[in-house]
Amino acid sequence: MLVPVVFGGPAGPVTTTFIQGALNNSALSSYTFSISGWATSGTRIIGVGAFAGSQLNLSSVTIDGISASIIGSELVFQQMSLGLFAAPATVNTTANVVVALSGTGIRCAVSAWNVQNLSSYTPTQMPQTSTGGSGTRSVSINVQAGGAAFACCYDRGNGTVTWGGLTEDYVTQASSFGNHHASFGQNDFASPQTGLSVSVSVASTSALLVASMR
Repeated sequence: MLVPVVFGGPAGPVTTTFIQGALNNSALSSYTFSISGWATSGTRIIGVGAFAGSQLNLSSVTIDGISASIIGSELVFQQMSLGLFAAPATVNTTANVVVALSGTGIRCAVSAWNVQNLSSYTPTQMPQTSTGGSGTRSVSINVQAGGAAFACCYDRGNGTVTWGGLTEDYVTQASSFGNHHASFGQNDFASPQTGLSVSVSVASTSALLVASMR
């Protein structure tokens, strides 16, 4: 996996566009998703939510054949694996995302964003995490002016998923995802956010990971 990359001073505020979410409900060690709508400039960010029969790591992620850098660190909790990954844009507007696990998973979902004016793959605040049973997962995070926050959540239940602090961009339907949910949220911020509360209300054991970038 690539080490975090720094590009220099930002050219302007970060602008993010959600393009697509996708899921695979099969037992695999490597999941391939065809994503359409990529921009041919800027940065591509992928959120990953995977579930397995044991504790597994997200071994690698490639976007259009390019090794993606992990944004900070992954979160592994009770068979759930979450991570955010970034790679530079290519000339292809349709490209595969390949998520490799350290063993055989049960299911995996991804969320894809186009991002412009990102100055570094290193988060301005390392990923904040929350894990536990049913109820509300919540973290507090700072976001620089002109920056953005990205989040992924995995919920081992089929109840309602409600986001706070960030806009939910994609959530899997429980009926097609083993009665589980993987959900993803994001927002750009023109002004600085100090102690921004990001929360996800869920019905079962869950994990939440949030990172801010500029």
